[in-house]
Amino acid sequence: MTLTGDLDLTQAILTRYILAICMVLGIIGSLFDLIVFCQKKFRSNSCSVYFIATSIFNLLVILCGIIPALLVSYQNYDIALYSSTFCKARAYIIHVLLMMSRSSVALACIDRFALCSRNAHIRRLNQYNIAILLVIIVCILWLTLPIHVLIYVDIQVPGRRCGGSGTYLIVYSIYAAIVTSIPLFIMIICSFLAIQNLRLSYIRVHPNIVYTNENINRPIRMQKRDIQLMTIVISEVVIYFISTVWFPIYTIYLTITSNISKTTNRLAIEGFIRYLALQFLIFINSCSIFYIHLLASKPFRQECVNSKYDIYKKPKTLSEMSSREKQNKPSDSSQQQDNRFNRQDSQKSAISQQDRSSEENFDIIKYLHNNRDELMERYSYGKSSKRRCPRYYFINKKKSILIILQGDITRTKVDAIVNAANEHMTGGGGVDGIIHRAAGPELYTACVAHKKITQGVRLPTGHSRILLSYNMSSTTHYIINTAGPVYDRYRKEECAKELLSCYQTSLALANLYDLESIGFTAISCGIFGYPANQGADAALRTVDQEAGIVPVVVFVLWDDDIYDAWVRKAEELEFTSFDIENIKTKNPLTSSNDNDQIETKKNQSKNDDQPRSPTTFNPPVRDFSTHDKTPEDNTKSLLDRLPSVPSDTSDTQKTADMEEDDNSSNEKHPLHNQQTQDMTSVTQEEEKSTTKDHSEQKSVEETIDQHHNKQIKTNDDPSQLPVSKKTNNSHAEVAKNETAKDN
Repeated sequence: MTLTGDLDLTQAILTRYILAICMVLGIIGSLFDLIVFCQKKFRSNSCSVYFIATSIFNLLVILCGIIPALLVSYQNYDIALYSSTFCKARAYIIHVLLMMSRSSVALACIDRFALCSRNAHIRRLNQYNIAILLVIIVCILWLTLPIHVLIYVDIQVPGRRCGGSGTYLIVYSIYAAIVTSIPLFIMIICSFLAIQNLRLSYIRVHPNIVYTNENINRPIRMQKRDIQLMTIVISEVVIYFISTVWFPIYTIYLTITSNISKTTNRLAIEGFIRYLALQFLIFINSCSIFYIHLLASKPFRQECVNSKYDIYKKPKTLSEMSSREKQNKPSDSSQQQDNRFNRQDSQKSAISQQDRSSEENFDIIKYLHNNRDELMERYSYGKSSKRRCPRYYFINKKKSILIILQGDITRTKVDAIVNAANEHMTGGGGVDGIIHRAAGPELYTACVAHKKITQGVRLPTGHSRILLSYNMSSTTHYIINTAGPVYDRYRKEECAKELLSCYQTSLALANLYDLESIGFTAISCGIFGYPANQGADAALRTVDQEAGIVPVVVFVLWDDDIYDAWVRKAEELEFTSFDIENIKTKNPLTSSNDNDQIETKKNQSKNDDQPRSPTTFNPPVRDFSTHDKTPEDNTKSLLDRLPSVPSDTSDTQKTADMEEDDNSSNEKHPLHNQQTQDMTSVTQEEEKSTTKDHSEQKSVEETIDQHHNKQIKTNDDPSQLPVSKKTNNSHAEVAKNETAKDN
């Protein structure tokens, strides 16, 4: 068998068997691509629009290109060699569909590059509406640009083939090389720039990050879905380059060697290469897109499995469909308006994006042990008398930490800070102006680049949008702008819903971007006039319920009143508090009341061990060694322990004895000089007042001795009774009054 026969046989085998198998797999893969990317969570992504368009175009290429080739191979009859209309239509349709598919992949690369760009105007290309518009433009462009194929391509009689001839063949070769190379170069350049921007962004935003938590594998990165789509795009570019680069090379070669006489074997080889470059490899590329996605992306494989289960779970009857529609139907007009602005989209996508396995394995106690020093360094302000001490609580079913501190949010180290912005996103007063000045003019440029939804409104009230931190990259990675409500007492319920939405959407973005910590201010509680108590209630209840997989939630408050309102509300909601300084010595999950009881017992034991001075006027300490005795025995033992004062002792002698006792007590228990001076002055005044009524004191002392002897029923000797100077004065007055009454 000659070389020509061998090549013809090889071509027939490739067409009949390989292309047939690829056609079946390609149709199935294109349908699965459509099912995955048409899901609600992917459908709103601009890159998914390009993938949906690519899948549709590839499916049409398979149907319009491979099926006719199989019919020709099995029947040995090509209708294009006998029908001029079919010849023109097939060449035109296949060329248009292939160029639409290639252009869609190129647009996907541009979209990924725009997503990573620092230029705000370039990032505007990463929008759903712009993606739809560009796909429509591509379709119109490639439907009109190859009109020349319908005019000049025809059945060529010498050789019986469908194609061009003469000068048009050379022009078409140059045209085909150009239009095939342009998308290829766009793909390569944009993919390279996207990867480069992603690396620079990671280095710029995370200069010195060391992850010490073993339970959480949460590198701070772009949205997981965006990374997944970028991986798929790059894999498509590689396969497209391998399968398409031969077509422009062969076209250029054919144009250069068109005037050279060729042998039969050379013509057979060129014909086989033409078949590989113009049909086989191109059709293989169209059939293999879905399987490239499977090999390149693990999340895509999981999405395919989930899509298969979703198909089986769909309602099969009309009654099930109607009941599900009633459940999903909005209850009122306000919820319909929320759906109009897609207020809940970020929250729903964040819930679906959460990695459940990492959430279940997350141990907050181990996280605290591993990050205790870092948390204390970041959120403790030392012993500053101007700031309140930070408070630490457990929230979110003890899966997250709440920190309430007083300070400057622009200097607080968190992964993202929430800026209480206005609807214009142009900076204003209060915290908004402080953050704009700290982040620099690039933040203003990025905010202004957002499209206005209505007149002068870029960010509707209750919505949130995330941006880079720009000049604040040393303390935070992202800035989440949220538009808080301006308080109006006549629309309290609406303001409360809008404030709740601010916290919900901000936390949803934090979960979506896998942030480890987020810092809030008191949204709308400043110049917007929202009451601090109501704002604290909305904020703390929301973070407790919507924290998700964010381990650390920080409230950075400036005013004392707002700080106190947040702390009071945290205590009212019964959040479990703990002391981070003692996190390694005791269990932080014990309640705050238990901790207070433990501290109280420790303080009491310390106070009991301390020696007591007679000049401190401390109450008597109970002697537990005599608790079994009767009250009379207790009184007697107490009196026996006290120093005795003889009844015949003069006042001067008593005063001297007291001074000696004070001096001896001062030697044993040194006190401050001021206390000693005060006690001395008091003793001197008492001495002066008692010397005036010396005669009365003797009668009073006898009366007091009799009175005490009757009560305690013990020794009748009055010298055993303890009599202090101050007690004598008080009893003297009582006895004097009784004597006056008797007289």
